[in-house]
Amino acid sequence: MECGLQRFVVADMFSEWGVYRSKQLQTLGLDAPRPSFNVLALSAGGQFGAYGAGFLTGWGSVGPTAKPSPRKDIQVVTGVSTGAILATHAFLEMDEEIEARYRASSGPSIYKKRNVLALLTANSLLDDSGKERLIADNLSSALIDRVAAAPDGRFLYLGVVDLDSGRFLRIDMVKLARTVQPIEARDRCYRAVVGASSAIPIAFPPKFVDDMMLTDGGARRHLFVTDPPAEAKKPGVDRRLFSLVHGDLDVGCQKVENGVIPIASRSADLFSDQSFKDSIRLGDLLAQSPVAPGQKEPLFRTFYASAARAAKQCEPKLAQCAEASGTLSEDLFCQPFMICLADQGRADGKAYGQGVQPWLTLADLNLSSETDCSRSIVQRRAGQ
Repeated sequence: MECGLQRFVVADMFSEWGVYRSKQLQTLGLDAPRPSFNVLALSAGGQFGAYGAGFLTGWGSVGPTAKPSPRKDIQVVTGVSTGAILATHAFLEMDEEIEARYRASSGPSIYKKRNVLALLTANSLLDDSGKERLIADNLSSALIDRVAAAPDGRFLYLGVVDLDSGRFLRIDMVKLARTVQPIEARDRCYRAVVGASSAIPIAFPPKFVDDMMLTDGGARRHLFVTDPPAEAKKPGVDRRLFSLVHGDLDVGCQKVENGVIPIASRSADLFSDQSFKDSIRLGDLLAQSPVAPGQKEPLFRTFYASAARAAKQCEPKLAQCAEASGTLSEDLFCQPFMICLADQGRADGKAYGQGVQPWLTLADLNLSSETDCSRSIVQRRAGQ
């Protein structure tokens, strides 16, 4: 597929922020005595994306009085993997719609296992044709039209990895939606980027675009943000980074069998867990760096919401999923579990927005190598 994606790869996503603020603030109906610059970063995390979808709905239900900022006042949305699935609807404030899709999804609707003969020539363990159908259904041409019509100064970025070069690519989806012609090609390219960003390595096949083999952005960055522009760094601007962490941040404990496949499976879990946590640390480190040399004010104040607590509360729901998931436990999709996550996300989003429950800080997230050994990884897998 030819899309000319290099035209839409960006390093600095925020250069036109002032255009948006000057033209659009009044249309939001917000009382903002100080100018604000708000970024919503949606992380990777497979089925845990249901929590983020519910959270956005709950946050949005609070309306313009939400703390520290209304859900509607978001200038930039970034996403990888499940965050890429969420991102377009989050950008368009269609939170209830995408939440409903997560609630209705299940493993069998997204993927199917390949037989042994198919695996001999396949480039993934699973057939993701169901996922591709869901992406096409969720991202209609009319919806992509709405992305193209976004006000100047609002941005939607998805992260993908070019397996050939190893590069992490930030794709400007608004520019893509406005530029690629004809419409049929635009829609294919838009959906291809979403499909690539959510193509879990090894589990799902990569996507081939512009002679590049593209895969899940989480292979490099589980969530991402970059430096804001000079205008947004001026005194008096409230810069906020809202990060939704879609994962339980805990690989649990397991008695690993002494064999190649069990060792590889457990190692992959650990690699992914560490990469996730390092991405969070990296993003926070950037956010906390000084806005200018010699100043103490940070680039962003950070606000986190994490699916970890909800995952513990919802864990019993995994038993309702009959099929053991083997090596892909964190990336499969158990519908009762996702419905529970969405419920908990809604409650948290509303509570955070109302100020009843504080947004999390970096210190509230489990970013160490400590695990909860009271939870059995075997039990978790058996239910997904």
